[in-house]
Amino acid sequence: MIAVQPLVVGSFYARSILMKSMSGKAQKAQKEGSQLASEAVVNHRTITAFSSQKRILGLFKDTLKGPKEQSVRHSWLSGFGLFSSQFFSTSFTALAYWYGGRLLTQRKSEIDPDYTWGQETKKSIQGRIELKNVFFAYPTRPDQMIFKDLNLRIEAGRTVALVGQSGSGKSTIIGLIERFYDPMKGSVFIDAQDIRNYNLRMLRTHIALVSQEPTLFAGTIRENIAYGKPKAKESEIRKAAKLANAHEFIRGSKTTDRTRTSHPEEPFNSPPG
Repeated sequence: MIAVQPLVVGSFYARSILMKSMSGKAQKAQKEGSQLASEAVVNHRTITAFSSQKRILGLFKDTLKGPKEQSVRHSWLSGFGLFSSQFFSTSFTALAYWYGGRLLTQRKSEIDPDYTWGQETKKSIQGRIELKNVFFAYPTRPDQMIFKDLNLRIEAGRTVALVGQSGSGKSTIIGLIERFYDPMKGSVFIDAQDIRNYNLRMLRTHIALVSQEPTLFAGTIRENIAYGKPKAKESEIRKAAKLANAHEFIRGSKTTDRTRTSHPEEPFNSPPG
């Protein structure tokens, strides 16, 4: 797209030069007629005395024939210049969208959210997680290995803490379980089933994640809590808030700010913040 920009710049530059040239020619062509009209006004007594009004009008008409023809010619040139400059700028924008769209439609994600192979999609997940002989490096940093032959087993229903310095791979394990990435070698298992056998959309409906830096979307607190499950019941939303140790905080903020709600016992209808 940068390579074709000279055409756009050139068309606008040529149009500006053309307009300046046309303006100068038009002024020069109309100068004779303007001078004749000025002299006729100043010497109107003499013209009237000799009854030369029609002759002067004829001369004035003759002096305007040239400028008129040039104005028509210039209008065509001006219209063509405006058309070309606008056409090139708009067409190159359309070309960028078209070619960019083609690049996107040819690109296929390595992790298809709707594709499953091997076993049938499971509808219920217990939560037994196992990373077996996992090697992983981020695609943007293929030379920096995050995991080298990592083995980890987490039983269903257990609480496990991963402790380590920044960059040690704690968040990367979550990314592999969520299948934001696939390991270079090794496998990730959930309930003794390779994670690649699951339908990805179904799998993520069974995973709840509270990230280190949570994001609040535009809407109420209730909508933010129910973002992963839009049809969640009120009891489920309250339970989620309690599990996140946010229920009392939300109630407290509601109680101290009466302008946001009419009843402090309904903490999930106020805006975030």
